[in-house]
Amino acid sequence: MDKMVSAPVTTAIYTDLAQPAAKVLAQDLVAVAKLVSIALLPVHGIVWGFERTRAWLEGALAERVRHVPPEMISTPPTHIAGQALVQLVMCIDEDRLRDLYANLLANAMDSSTRNRAHPAFVHAIQQLSTDEALVLRHLVRRSGGFSLVERSYEGSTISKEGSIDDRFLTLCTESGVATPSNSRIYLENLVRLRIFSMQVFSESEFHPELESEFGVESPHVSNSDLIVLDLTSFGEAFLDVCVRDKGAQT
Repeated sequence: MDKMVSAPVTTAIYTDLAQPAAKVLAQDLVAVAKLVSIALLPVHGIVWGFERTRAWLEGALAERVRHVPPEMISTPPTHIAGQALVQLVMCIDEDRLRDLYANLLANAMDSSTRNRAHPAFVHAIQQLSTDEALVLRHLVRRSGGFSLVERSYEGSTISKEGSIDDRFLTLCTESGVATPSNSRIYLENLVRLRIFSMQVFSESEFHPELESEFGVESPHVSNSDLIVLDLTSFGEAFLDVCVRDKGAQT
């Protein structure tokens, strides 16, 4: 296998100990780093500016696949890797977003998880803000599932827990976002990307004329809504493949 690695690739692994990749790698990761370099060779020429991100990416990927058997590490599918590397160049200084791409690529390189690495995940990451990435990471770290329910009657919230908007604002604050006031924008974007789904179940009830000691109540219709915010199947897979650190899965 060593004969397959070109001199520039092996030199890049060993020479400059001040490079970000070398800082991440301990000696026990050198072999994994070689595999990562080999796996990425076919896509090196796809992206302009890839060299700028290569040092960081090789270290990040090596850390994530360090426990994957070597025979299960291979070149990620080009239709995923090409898109991801293009976008990674654009956000290399955004830690929260670049980590999502690294997790996606690491899962795409692992034959046991490759089938879960959907090409649409690249576009989803591309359209996330750093704050939204923080919210999703917070959801991964929480125990239990995620679901918010709001009940309303005649347009007014009657849930003891409050409205979904208010509770999502609380979630954003707990996540440490920079701009909590944008919580509604974040919520709408996550629904638009189909990471979340928001369903409204409406019920109308007819009330006939009613006589009582207080007088006569005219016939009327009352309306109530049940609003449910949930992770979609797409969203659950996105959290597993892109948000949850690959090293934590193995």
